[in-house]
Amino acid sequence: MSDYKPLTCLPVLPLRGIVVFPGCVTHFDVGRSRSARAVEEAMRADQMIFLVAQRDVQCDEPKKADLYPIGTVAYVRQILRLPGDNMRILVEGKYRAQLTDMIHTEPYLFARAMELDEPGYHAAVPRTQALVRQAHQLFEQFIDLAVKSGQENLLQGSATDNAGELADFIAQNATFGYEDKQKILETLPPVHRLELCVRTMEAIDAGTATYTPQDNSQATHTAKIYKEMGSIDWKQGAKEIECLIRGLDPWPSAYTRLGDKMLKIWKAQVVSEESGAEPGCIVKVEKDHILVQTGKGMLAISELQLEGKKRMPVEAFLNGYEIEEGTYFKKG
Repeated sequence: MSDYKPLTCLPVLPLRGIVVFPGCVTHFDVGRSRSARAVEEAMRADQMIFLVAQRDVQCDEPKKADLYPIGTVAYVRQILRLPGDNMRILVEGKYRAQLTDMIHTEPYLFARAMELDEPGYHAAVPRTQALVRQAHQLFEQFIDLAVKSGQENLLQGSATDNAGELADFIAQNATFGYEDKQKILETLPPVHRLELCVRTMEAIDAGTATYTPQDNSQATHTAKIYKEMGSIDWKQGAKEIECLIRGLDPWPSAYTRLGDKMLKIWKAQVVSEESGAEPGCIVKVEKDHILVQTGKGMLAISELQLEGKKRMPVEAFLNGYEIEEGTYFKKG
């Protein structure tokens, strides 16, 4: 069987000082005109874009030689227009890819990319199992020391024993230098990738990690966006809202308001039927789901989290909290 991988032509978004990993959801600001046009082109097509870190964050108009050879093909989940010509985008990394050649650089970067396969590994090997345990322990220590909010979401997001997935999640969320992150992204064998994460966390813990000084004014901005992107607008269609819920899990989460309480929505399914009710109306409360009308179609919520409570299935939630049909969820 041939190992040939077809090339995919995609708009390219150069990143300054950040790296995006497969399987991870993150957000950042886009300000350069070529980058904004690349995002707009992705939205006109299938919402896929090739995210590649720059070697030099101060380069304003990078070409192929200015980019690292390996990046992440990602799905653009949401765009928030900001004052001026800036935009804030939410992306979900899909897979690693190699930049093979640049097709054109104006009006935006457009290139061919080849998907990179991740080699298999033996998960049952004791050494690998010990490495996974060590990575979990170090990451939990990092969360305890460095993260002030969202600890539970990060712990849930890292709750995997798959070496590759765990390495990518840790690298995305830990305070590694972007060059360390790029090295981890370029490491395809899962166990080797996780070893790099463990060594980097150990170096940070010991105070021996080295960082390349960076001009923060030139870096891609990753401001917190809980209010702007997490708040559910029930006037949107069910499909768009369901994408938002998945895109913001585990962090920062999609939410709405029920009375005076914030309610995080973790899992939901699109229902194509219409109820005739206004958007945000709770149409039906069933044992295992809550049916809500949206701007187009309905959403069946199956997992949620009330402010101050734990994340739980709707069935468990309804055992201790009563929701009346005909009441409304409000935009947070």
